[in-house]
Amino acid sequence: MSIHRISDIHMHCVWDVDDGSTDRDMTRELLKISCSQGVTRIACTSHGNALYSQEKYDIQFAKLKQLVDEEFPGLQVCTGTEIRVHAGEENTVINMLKNGRLHFLGNSEKALIELSVHAPLEVNLSVVNKLIAEGLQVVIAHAERYHHFAESIADMEDIVSRGCQIQVNAYSLFLDHNPFIITKAHDLVQRQLVHFIGSDAHRTSHRPPMLEEGINWLYQNVPQDYADQIVYSNAEEFFL
Repeated sequence: MSIHRISDIHMHCVWDVDDGSTDRDMTRELLKISCSQGVTRIACTSHGNALYSQEKYDIQFAKLKQLVDEEFPGLQVCTGTEIRVHAGEENTVINMLKNGRLHFLGNSEKALIELSVHAPLEVNLSVVNKLIAEGLQVVIAHAERYHHFAESIADMEDIVSRGCQIQVNAYSLFLDHNPFIITKAHDLVQRQLVHFIGSDAHRTSHRPPMLEEGINWLYQNVPQDYADQIVYSNAEEFFL
């Protein structure tokens, strides 16, 4: 068991909504695994996009919250959406967030944004810059997975300097099968461009929660106060 308290801000544990957990029993097991690794707070970030309706998620999240209250008394959960944004959809997504059809991360006004792994650098940068220009507080999901994006450290530094925040997957720091992703995750963290950690867990059979080894790597390779921030305290506002 990890000795560190962990805020997992990216997990697909609301069942029967997306390609994450399929049922209540699977969610129970995902939460057990997470808690055993030191997770005390989870943002339940199901997939969403410009065509997504939040109605089913809201119903299912209420069921998850009841499960947590009954069986996981030390765990905090909050709503959230991992929002895939393509070029041209920026204003639609912002309006959907404002109208409650997509979720910010918990009680904050920050949105977890997924970019296309196939889009050229300039397209993804345009999407992020448009969202920032429209006043959205952007958190980029698993930034290490966008190869061209992660390679352009100058662009990453620029968007972070303008208020954009970065989430990396914990397993990308230690266990990912792609050496490039591990290298980029290390680079982003060691340059202190990362603000949050997540499991991006989906199911017990596919990408279960794998945080512990990545968290341990963090505490061995960056200053402890910075590790504390990205592992736990930066996510405080989501759970107020």
